[in-house]
Amino acid sequence: MSHDQDFCYLCKEDLRDPVSIPCGHPFCAICLKTYWDHADPSGQYSCPQCRQRLGATQAEIQEKIHDRVKQMEELKQAVDALKSYHMLIAQTDAEELPTVSVNPYFSFDSVTKTVSELKQHLNEYGNEELVKVATTVNKMPFCQLEDKKGKKSIKSDEIDTYKAQRTLSQAPPPRSQAPRSRDEFLQYACQLTLDPNTAYKQLYLSRGNRKAALKREPQSYNENNQRFDCLPQVLCKEPLSGGAYYWEVEWSGEGASIGITYKGIKRAGYGDSSRIGYNRKSWGLFCSDSNYSARHMKDQVDINAPYSSRIGVFLDYDGGTLSLYSVAETMTLIHEFKASFSEPVYPGFWVWYESAICICQL
Repeated sequence: MSHDQDFCYLCKEDLRDPVSIPCGHPFCAICLKTYWDHADPSGQYSCPQCRQRLGATQAEIQEKIHDRVKQMEELKQAVDALKSYHMLIAQTDAEELPTVSVNPYFSFDSVTKTVSELKQHLNEYGNEELVKVATTVNKMPFCQLEDKKGKKSIKSDEIDTYKAQRTLSQAPPPRSQAPRSRDEFLQYACQLTLDPNTAYKQLYLSRGNRKAALKREPQSYNENNQRFDCLPQVLCKEPLSGGAYYWEVEWSGEGASIGITYKGIKRAGYGDSSRIGYNRKSWGLFCSDSNYSARHMKDQVDINAPYSSRIGVFLDYDGGTLSLYSVAETMTLIHEFKASFSEPVYPGFWVWYESAICICQL
């Protein structure tokens, strides 16, 4: 099956590093990878557009993809090493060889030719490997997006941070036992706002910076090194430390992740070190209409619980717990993380295409 389509169904933009799956639909490599990263690990992959199921399970695909990506990364490192070779051969000491006349470009031309031939060979080899993987696991591996170098921005949110700290300092006294009813949780309610300086370029913030929705058009954000440059994520301005805090989040669409992170989470690239819930600096709950998935570092717990569009988050910083609840007439615990927090944490969110999150006013 062939589809004459020059845009990605997931991001609604022109195809970047396009890959095609057996049903014929093309996608951006990173869009398809991100979509399948949040698929049900116990089931099979399906096309995001036509929902046609593919033949391999996630475990089989991930194993083969990781092997191929590792090989391609090693080959790329070899190319980078050859690119720097001319810098080594050019470091000759003229005083030690005063009578030798050297044309520095003579050797470099041969190196350039060798590198060019090697790059061509690697591209051909890579294409062959991609075809093999696609045949075996019904999909292609993914190319990495280029990391964008953020520019250091001028500090501009000191006043907002001060106001946030004043608001959070009004938390109720330490609790003697865990809250049970929603009224008890609301005693620990805190007011949170999203930080535009951290928002991915296609996240549209509204409602006083309490709502984030992933849009096709990039927003007019300034460039700075606090912004997530590849992943659709955003953090709150308010640092949380000491005591207990409660907030609620409404989510809608295909899926979203709700969690917390230390300030030091990586902002560049789309690797696990940047993704909320995939590293030692963050904890996250992925929500979809079919299931929940709790994630921290390499640990993942898939949870079958009733669908809820409103999630209550209770952080007991001193007690070392992060609890997430389905908010309805009764509070139903979805998952509880246990940790020993060592520095202030920031509520954070990952928002999928055609999806949105909104921090509720309590």
